[in-house]
Amino acid sequence: IEDAIEALVLKQADYTKVEEALAKVPEDLSIYTDETVKALNDAINAVVRDLDVTKQAEVDEYAKAIEEALAALEYNYVDKTELIELVLLVKADVKDETIYTPSTYAPFIEALAKAEAVLANNELYANKDEAVVEEAWNALAEAWSNLRIKADKELLKELLAKGQAIDLETITEESAATLKLALEKAVEVLDNEEATQEEVEEAVKVLSAALEVEYKEVEKPSDKIETGDATIFMPYAIFALSSACAYVTLRKKED
Repeated sequence: IEDAIEALVLKQADYTKVEEALAKVPEDLSIYTDETVKALNDAINAVVRDLDVTKQAEVDEYAKAIEEALAALEYNYVDKTELIELVLLVKADVKDETIYTPSTYAPFIEALAKAEAVLANNELYANKDEAVVEEAWNALAEAWSNLRIKADKELLKELLAKGQAIDLETITEESAATLKLALEKAVEVLDNEEATQEEVEEAVKVLSAALEVEYKEVEKPSDKIETGDATIFMPYAIFALSSACAYVTLRKKED
């Protein structure tokens, strides 16, 4: 009987719960904090296989420890602090879009929208998605630094009004040609929303010079009588001659 008892093989403990817990372990543990991943790995490595049924309670504790470690896993989200600060900073600085050139404002708005999308994405993890956040930060910072304020065109507008008020018929052909070209350039610069301050100042310089126009000389009536115009005095001459003859006749009668 003793030999028979020794020959008995105890039934193996049921590891079903352990296997179920292990099946729940995520394939990618890189998205979780190092601390919580370590706790999970410790629980997994603590499992002792091939225990008999008398150790079932111990096996069940293995399963319980793994389940608790799984529940305690914490996501290791990428740090977005610097991106948040930059977004708040640019929003406080850039308020009036009308003062910026369209070619620089459009990329800025696009970069800002992408940065805000990254901030709203709650599935970006450390050790995996840092490049996404860094790219958004760099793009927004560059677009912000590239913003260019539109040139001040008030003086050019005033000069243009003065130039357009000049009657080209009253100035010399050379002045008229110069002024016309300067006015055309001024209009071109004013219509160009991308014009730089240097371009505006150059247009002001050219138009200011062109406004120093030379007027045509006004012809004065001549004091000399042309031979061909003598006929207009003929009636007066005849009248004067008649008056002289009448005077002579009268004097003869008196004598």
